[in-house]
Amino acid sequence: MIVPKAVLAQFQQSIHAKENGSDPDKLPTIKIQLSQFSDNLIPAFYVIKVPDEQNQLHCQLGIDAIDDISWILGDTFLRSQLSIYDLKGTRGGFARLTQKLTLKEYEYIQE
Repeated sequence: MIVPKAVLAQFQQSIHAKENGSDPDKLPTIKIQLSQFSDNLIPAFYVIKVPDEQNQLHCQLGIDAIDDISWILGDTFLRSQLSIYDLKGTRGGFARLTQKLTLKEYEYIQE
């Protein structure tokens, strides 16, 4: 996710990112509100576990900043949703996944 610098700084301060960064269970759920769509983004989706040279996992936020007022939801948000696009009607939508889909069901949805 990409957010304005001021928003990221405020978020990092409010969650005490430096103290809680290595323990995602201590981080809050983020509420995403887009017009009438609302959903919660749990730390499992916005925290990325990255291995170091010794294969030890370290956590980092999957959120970065930009010198702008723009927001880009990106894969940090999209991997928690089923994204639906209507290219002819120039519309898009999201649905929260409530269960894991089988490959056959996923392929059907993509068609």
